[in-house]
Amino acid sequence: MFGAAPFHTASLKDESENNDRRMKVAKNIRSLFSQKTEPAEKFLRSLSITADQPGPIVSDANALLDFLDGPPTPTGNQNYVLPMKLLKEANQRMAEPLVNRMARPQLRSFPTLAGLYLLLRSMCLVTTQTKPKRAVFVDAELRGRFNDLNPTEQYIALLSAYLFRVSVSIIGYHSRGEGRYAEIASCYSQLDKVQTIRPGETSYLFESWEGKMDAAMLHEFGFVKLEMESDVKEGKSAGIELATRLPLGDAAYVALLNVLRWSSDEDDFYETCRTLFPDLKGRLSPPAAEFQPGEYTLNVSVGDCSRVFVAPAETDLHVFAYAILAAFNFNDEHLFLYEYRDRTGICRRILDGRLDDGEMFADETRLGDLPLESGESIAFDYDFGDTTRFSITIESISDQPSKRKKPEVTQCVGEPPLQYRWQEEYYDDEDDEDDDE
Repeated sequence: MFGAAPFHTASLKDESENNDRRMKVAKNIRSLFSQKTEPAEKFLRSLSITADQPGPIVSDANALLDFLDGPPTPTGNQNYVLPMKLLKEANQRMAEPLVNRMARPQLRSFPTLAGLYLLLRSMCLVTTQTKPKRAVFVDAELRGRFNDLNPTEQYIALLSAYLFRVSVSIIGYHSRGEGRYAEIASCYSQLDKVQTIRPGETSYLFESWEGKMDAAMLHEFGFVKLEMESDVKEGKSAGIELATRLPLGDAAYVALLNVLRWSSDEDDFYETCRTLFPDLKGRLSPPAAEFQPGEYTLNVSVGDCSRVFVAPAETDLHVFAYAILAAFNFNDEHLFLYEYRDRTGICRRILDGRLDDGEMFADETRLGDLPLESGESIAFDYDFGDTTRFSITIESISDQPSKRKKPEVTQCVGEPPLQYRWQEEYYDDEDDEDDDE
């Protein structure tokens, strides 16, 4: 009985501190959004952007591109994370290298590197390959176009990508969607105007690696100034000792991030930026995926059973879905979807055409429309109530025109699984009855 009192008291104290924190955040947000936009817009129009000003984002992005340029960089990671052995060297290329004394650091141990790598992947400046070995490499054509942009254009391209396209799912972590706008806005609004980090005060903002990454990117863009720990123990990485909001951060919050309250469209954001940055003329857009003509060889498997299909690139995924179901003796009365990772590493879904809430649909998407290469995989989920997941691997893509009009099975291995779980119990019961007789 007496042991519960300290816990109860501590809980009340924690709740009181949380309430104070929420009130403080609400006050900061009201303060930011109550500011007039004219002074903020005037500040942004007078801003001089160079490779290392107002923050080192342009310089560091180009430094990482230079580091990865050349032959593809092998990576054994299924999400194409940069190899551990390269991280410390890449960190030293940054304008402000992080003090890291870990023996085996991960990418997430370097917040600036993690943010930059996600940026470059989301912009397709760094892309991937599966054959002959899994690797990452710089897209030379897109890098050339990026180099042609002036510092202002590069800065806005990087900022826009971080707000609208970056997702931690690119390197295999769970994400609620694309873009870090909500996280950036939340982080910034929770910082005081001057001293923002004191021991035991607001360091909760940077407990997760994603929070540290967002803070590092705010610093890279010149929205905040971070001061890192200088005394770093063996096996540790420097933490954030002090974070200070800067005038550019307030101006950007009022004049730019405020735009995203009424529009989540990247084009609208760019139009607003063009009114505020006189040097913003060009814009970097990733190349549109082109239709790949020819003939596909695909291995579709579930458990120990597999079927090899050969299909023309013109085959739409609705037709292919029914070909799969027929090959595995499944009925076709349920809904389905496909999942794959695009060039940036973000998971995309292609839905059954009978559904009406999605970006892509199977009856409107052909095999040749998929931005995938030989060796890459697609997941096929059938029957959302009793889901069976099939794995589809693209074994090869021939650039020769296909003589086939529809998908054909060319090889079968193993017996198809039963479609429903209740069938397993049903047949098990029948076997038991036979044994009794």
